[in-house]
Amino acid sequence: MGWLKPAAIRPRREAERDLFATGRYPTGTIPVWSVDRNGRVDFSRPIRRLAEDEALALLRTASVPVPRPSVPAATPEPAIGWLARFTAFFSTLIRRA
Repeated sequence: MGWLKPAAIRPRREAERDLFATGRYPTGTIPVWSVDRNGRVDFSRPIRRLAEDEALALLRTASVPVPRPSVPAATPEPAIGWLARFTAFFSTLIRRA
């Protein structure tokens, strides 16, 4: 409850605390707040309230298939340990001297 600015956010923070403690919003519905173009949230009143099943439906993945890249990904270089890098670094210095 240490994050209470602006003051209008207090009911939301209390609802979040209860949500994580019990797994349910205390009012039974989940508030949806409006956001302006600058990303500021208007906490004066929710624009909509979702039932639990409505909110969960929004979280489900869409049935639209995800396009796969046509070019295979490059094989990553094998990891080189710090000792091998350390040895290579000093070998380079010795060759220059």
